[in-house]
Amino acid sequence: MMTPSIVVAGLLAIGVPAATGQERAPNGQIYRELLPFVGLDGVRVEIHGLGGGVFNIPGPITGDPETTLTGLSRAEHEQLERDIRSDIEEAFRNSRIPLLPSSGSADEVRPLLVIDIGWGRVKPDTITVHVRIDLLEAARLVKDPSRIGWASSWGSTYYSVSSGPDLAALVRSIARGQVSSFVALYVRAHTKTG
Repeated sequence: MMTPSIVVAGLLAIGVPAATGQERAPNGQIYRELLPFVGLDGVRVEIHGLGGGVFNIPGPITGDPETTLTGLSRAEHEQLERDIRSDIEEAFRNSRIPLLPSSGSADEVRPLLVIDIGWGRVKPDTITVHVRIDLLEAARLVKDPSRIGWASSWGSTYYSVSSGPDLAALVRSIARGQVSSFVALYVRAHTKTG
């Protein structure tokens, strides 16, 4: 009669691959940064913000008020949103991450990736840009387990200061970088090692 260890040794000797599993640290634990991504089967995505603020406006507003106040015209805002959505869809498609549709229901509990984008002109020639990305998951409240709230299980914030003329390109680049951070961790959490 063969013992289980002889069978395993024999299978390995003839080249049958060992079962693969989640990427692990040398001590066998799942890497802490990957824990929020384990078990996810896609996410819904929302983009918030995409508006800027302007502080310290010298003198009266001339020309298009939206451009003067936010740094981008309405058409540029709309194009920026289309570009960022396209970048997200492409990154998810290339990494085979399911992009889940939103049902619009208040009872929705599937994970949600929220990308919050904002910028402000703090001086006539200086703009600060921030992009925060959060993976929100449904959570039951301790005091009332029948109620579901949302909690961030992972997040990242990036700030930049610019005096360059191409605000839309800067915002898009930062948003793309934040999405790339999410995608890299999601892919690592779903890659089987062997």
